[in-house]
Formats: sequence, C-alpha cells, structure tokens
Amino acid sequence: MWTADTFRCPGCSNADGPWTVVCDWRRVTLGCPCGLTTDRHGLTFSEVFLVLPDT
Repeated sequence: MWTADTFRCPGCSNADGPWTVVCDWRRVTLGCPCGLTTDRHGLTFSEVFLVLPDT
C-alpha cells in the first residue's frame, strides 16, 4: 500500500501549487508561487511523479 501526505509550503501554507520542480538526481527542490524553495518535503526522486500536459 502506498500513501502520500499533502505537502504544504512552509512559508505560506499553499498546497495547490503550481510547483516548480528541480532535481539534481540526489535531491528534489520544490518552488512555491510565493517565492520560497525547499527540499524539506520528504520526497525522494523515485517517489515523484510529474503529470505533463498533453501536447
């Protein structure tokens, strides 16, 4: 069974995004629309699924 918690920005408590995602293959950094970036979200690269829009 796999579960996920909703991540909230530690600066503004936003949970809706849109998030910017930067990965250097060791760490995933999330950027919030409020301008804060954080890598303290508990995710590893193997757990991140990016939903890309259809083109």
